[in-house]
Amino acid sequence: SLLELSDKEKQHIIHQRPISLHELKTKIQNMLMQKSRKNKIHNDITFDHVYPIGDPEIVQAIRLGKHALRDPKMMSLLWHKFKSQTKIASLLGVNKSSVNRRCKDYSLE
Repeated sequence: SLLELSDKEKQHIIHQRPISLHELKTKIQNMLMQKSRKNKIHNDITFDHVYPIGDPEIVQAIRLGKHALRDPKMMSLLWHKFKSQTKIASLLGVNKSSVNRRCKDYSLE
């Protein structure tokens, strides 16, 4: 079964003006969980957080995006946290080859 938000629910969220994407995501998750309970299709759904968003250094890297590749300290931090070029690439929204090239430039392997 698929659940979706009605136009009224969407307008309600927009009217509340969430401050961040995290708050928006949380509100949508809560609304869908309530709907699933009402429709008796609730199965203890867990929303996995792929990256530790509570870490301010990771948040800064996400904000920098592809520009984080230019900062040797940031790349070193990301390498020591994730130990995976694929994870770093998906976090920054860049190609793995770009991360690979920077890791070689900064001798992080």
